[in-house]
Amino acid sequence: QPMANREITLVIDEVSHYLTTDANGRYEYNYTTVKEGTFTAVATFYDTEGVVATLSNETTFKVSKLNTTTVVTV
Repeated sequence: QPMANREITLVIDEVSHYLTTDANGRYEYNYTTVKEGTFTAVATFYDTEGVVATLSNETTFKVSKLNTTTVVTV
């Protein structure tokens, strides 16, 4: 059975984001940054109902700047 409506804490670049799982036990978060670099994201699930232990997963991702051209006509 899915772990629906459960709290997830997602920490990216040392900022906490508090999420809730959907009816299927899944969550989604769209992250936008204004800087380049390698970031670490840590998602932690705290089971307040005692069904499973606290679970945590960590991953890293890299953000790179795209080359762009801006044309201004006056």
